[in-house]
Amino acid sequence: MKKKILYRQRSLVLIQSVVRRFLAVRKYRHLYRGLKELRTLASTQLEGLVRVVEQLKEGRDVERKRLSELRAHVEQSIARVRQVERPLTATEVRRLQEQHNQELAQTLASLQQKLHQQKVREEEERMRLLREEMERERKRKEEEERLRRLQDEERKRFPTFSLIETLL
Repeated sequence: MKKKILYRQRSLVLIQSVVRRFLAVRKYRHLYRGLKELRTLASTQLEGLVRVVEQLKEGRDVERKRLSELRAHVEQSIARVRQVERPLTATEVRRLQEQHNQELAQTLASLQQKLHQQKVREEEERMRLLREEMERERKRKEEEERLRRLQDEERKRFPTFSLIETLL
């Protein structure tokens, strides 16, 4: 009889722990998922933005500061989700995630636009230098052609000198 009582007591404790775990998971699941999402947002997506910022040549410091502010904002949100006194509801956590996703999307779009503008400016500069080089080459050839024509005219005008020049 004593074994039966002990068995039922252990079974009751096990059932209680399973039920408590189930209730706790149901109550806090949205917080764990939100924390996971915010942490991946902070680590992977912000690191991707840092790589884009490093490609910039102008305004890199301003964008780094902007990214550090964005990272601080995400960290504040993570701390807010983790606070124990007043846990956030699932909709508040979802709203935080969406807000940060929108901020990152806007930042990424502006960075990509700046990077595109930078590449266009670099291409225009390269094309300008190429045109200048082609213009210098054209002028050099024109000058050579002019000198060659001038020499030909002189040879026609003074054939004896041209004969002497060929002999030398």
